Amino acid sequence: IVDIAGSMTNESFISGDLLIKRGVSGTKMYIVWAGDVLVEVGDDRRGVAKEISLRRGAVIGEISMLSGKKLTANVIAKSNVIALSLNRESFHKLIRQHESFANALSELMSTRLVEENGIREVGKYKITAKIGEGGMSIVYNAIDPELERDVAIKMLKHQIASRPEVLANFNQEAKIIAQLKHPNIVNVLEMIDAYSTRFIIMEKVDGINLRQYLKKYGVFQPAQTCKIIKELAKALEYAHKLGEKGIIHRDIKPANVIMDPQGNIKLMDFGIAGPA
Repeated sequence: IVDIAGSMTNESFISGDLLIKRGVSGTKMYIVWAGDVLVEVGDDRRGVAKEISLRRGAVIGEISMLSGKKLTANVIAKSNVIALSLNRESFHKLIRQHESFANALSELMSTRLVEENGIREVGKYKITAKIGEGGMSIVYNAIDPELERDVAIKMLKHQIASRPEVLANFNQEAKIIAQLKHPNIVNVLEMIDAYSTRFIIMEKVDGINLRQYLKKYGVFQPAQTCKIIKELAKALEYAHKLGEKGIIHRDIKPANVIMDPQGNIKLMDFGIAGPA
């Protein structure tokens, strides 16, 4: 708390002042400490499309600061306002120093990516829903508007992205899976740096992982078990022979194997994979 407070600057505004101007790239975020502000959400055709009133505790401008994209709204002081501002450089320093601050950012991003008036996009991909969360990442369903297909987007949590060794593993996963082109392995389409973290864009496989299946339906029939083992063996054999040394998954477990409605198996999560 002391470090966060020491990194912030007190700024005062009188009624009618602009805290944030639509159309410019934001370099800092604000937390409203006292007073009320009016958010005018812009529309290129209609001017102001929506107005939202915010009070003490509201966080504004953080998405533009994180992404470098232009601000989409004017924020105007409705009364005399005191706001705490935090610039981009100090923000990233705090993420690296304090896991709790990074956790709060991931929670905020998780909300902003799916809420009605939120970001709802990563690169060209349009977020439709949050579909899962683990210790290292959050997974979203999204649409590729160019190819009109569903994809899965895996966001590395900010507290993880701030750790060089873990970030290296995440990058390794994307690079490894990008090389793997096999019907029993989830395909990676691309990796995107955005919002102060990393995203892996993957093919969307309808179905559930084997851990979920076992919990919901119980043990597999002998024929199912043989089919699963056979398809997993094909995927692993392919990975083990890839390139000069081959790739070992190193984390085979039911939660990392997904089964589609037709019973086909796909192996995923190469986060701790390495050369043979």
